[in-house]
Amino acid sequence: MGVSEWMEQDAATGADLVTKDRLVTAFRAAQSAHHEFEEHTLKGQRDEQWAGWYAGFVVGRLGDIAKPSELTEWLQEPTSGDDWHASAAENVLKHLKPPKAPGR
Repeated sequence: MGVSEWMEQDAATGADLVTKDRLVTAFRAAQSAHHEFEEHTLKGQRDEQWAGWYAGFVVGRLGDIAKPSELTEWLQEPTSGDDWHASAAENVLKHLKPPKAPGR
C-alpha cells in the first residue's frame, strides 16, 4: 500500500467503514451482553436506559461511528419490520450516510 493510499484510509471515518451487516452483528452482540447485564447486575430489572447502553457497546465494538448521544437517539427511533436489528441498522445508516444532493 502506497503512502497516499494509507493516508486516505487513515482519513476515513468510522462511519465510512460501517455496513449494515457490521451494525446488525454489533446490535445482536449488544443485545446478548445487555441481557446478561439486566439479569445479573440489575437482578432481572428492565433497563430503561438500554439505548445508551447499546450505543456505548456499539461504539466500543465498531469505533467512533457516531457520537454516543446521537446513536442513543437513533436507536430509540421507531423501526419497521420484524427484525429490529436490521431495521435499526438501516436507520443508523440513514443518519450516517444521508443521500447526496442531486448533482454531487
